[in-house]
Amino acid sequence: MSMTNSGSVMDFLADEEYDDAEGGTPELMPAVADSAPELTTTAVEEPAEYDTIGADGTTAVDLVPDTFRSGKRQNPNAPKYGRTFFTDRDKLGLWFLWKFPLASSKQLGIVWGIKRASAHKRALALKELGLVGSEKIMGMTQLWFLTKRGQDLLTFHGVIDERVSRLYKLGSVRLFNLEHRLAVTQVAAQLVGGVSGIQKTSQVPIPTGLDLLPRLIPEQYMNTAYGAMASRYDKGEKKNVIDPDQAWRDQERIAQEVESGRLPISEALARNPGQWTLTTDYTSRKYSNQNHPVDLAIDLEDHRTDLKQPVSIAIEVELSLKNSEDLLRVVTTMARQRERGAVPVFAGFVYVSHKKAVFEALQVAVKRIGAQRLFASMQLRDAEGKLYSGEGWRF
Repeated sequence: MSMTNSGSVMDFLADEEYDDAEGGTPELMPAVADSAPELTTTAVEEPAEYDTIGADGTTAVDLVPDTFRSGKRQNPNAPKYGRTFFTDRDKLGLWFLWKFPLASSKQLGIVWGIKRASAHKRALALKELGLVGSEKIMGMTQLWFLTKRGQDLLTFHGVIDERVSRLYKLGSVRLFNLEHRLAVTQVAAQLVGGVSGIQKTSQVPIPTGLDLLPRLIPEQYMNTAYGAMASRYDKGEKKNVIDPDQAWRDQERIAQEVESGRLPISEALARNPGQWTLTTDYTSRKYSNQNHPVDLAIDLEDHRTDLKQPVSIAIEVELSLKNSEDLLRVVTTMARQRERGAVPVFAGFVYVSHKKAVFEALQVAVKRIGAQRLFASMQLRDAEGKLYSGEGWRF
C-alpha cells in the first residue's frame, strides 16, 4: 500500500474543515491574542446563565428551574445543569477521554462536532455529574479527563474496550510532555470527528465517531501490552526486565501459526496485542531500535486477508526535529517489519508535524533505506484548521 499520492513524503493534505451541528461555520474559540498568556492559574470558565447543553434538544432537561430563570441561585447546592439524559454524544466524549486523557474543550468540540463554547458547557454538565474532572493549567483553560464514575457509567452502557489509557489522576500532569500529548489528542479528535486528512491515505474505509473509537490504539496501551508480552524475570537483578529477543520469538511464533493455518490473520493481533509495538530481529539491532511503539495506531485488521498485506495505519506526531541517526533508527524499525519471520503490522506510517524541517529530514531518512512508499506526511492543524503555531496552550 502506498501512503503518498505522488511518492513524496512532502505531499501535504488539504485543510480540514469543521462543521457545527447547529449549522453554519462555528466559532470554536474567541480570537486569541498574538502574545503568550500570562502564566496564572485560570478560573473555571462557566456560562453566566443556564443554557442548553449541546446542539440538539435531546440532550437538555425539559424544564429550567425557576431559580435559574430569575438569575438568582437560592440554593447553592442545587444542580446548575441538571442533566438527566445520557446520549450517544455523551458516550462518545467519555469514551474518547478514556482513550486520551486530558483534552481541551476545543478538542472535545471537534469530537462532538459542535462549537467550542457548547462543548465547554457540555463538559461542565458532565463534571457536575462526576463523570469527568478538570485539570487547570497555567496559561490556558482547564483540560478534561474521565473519572472512575465516568468509566463505570461507560461499562454500564456496554462499552467494553481494553485498549484504553489509565485513568488520569488529578495533579499528575507532566508539563514536559504535555504539548506532545495534546498534539496526539488533536490528531485523534480530528479522526473521530471525521475532519482528518488521514482518512484519505487509507485504501480501506476508516470510520468516524463511535465506530472508530474501538479501533484507536493509544501508545500508553501499546506500552502496557508490549511489557506484558516481552517481560521476563531476571534472577540476577531480581526484577522484571524487557527482553526484545523474547518479543521477536513471539513474532516468529505468531507468523508460523498464521502461515500454517492454525490462527486466522484477522485474530492474530487481537490475541497478541503486544505485537502492535514494532520489534526488530536479532541482526538488525546494531542500527535499529529494539522496539518502537507508535504514537497512535488505527486497527483495520478486519479488512486484512493476507499475512503479508497489512492494512492498519500508524501515526507519528513529531513536534521537534530528531537527531538524524535517531530518526533513521526509528524509520528502519518501521520498514523492517516486513522481514522474514516478522508479523507485518502496518500498511503505512503517517508523520504529522507543523515543521517543514521534520518532513525534509523524514524524506532523507526513508530515501536512504528505500522505503518512500510506506510513509506519508500531514500538517498538524489546530481547531480552526490553521497550521499549528507551536504554542501548546492554543490546543
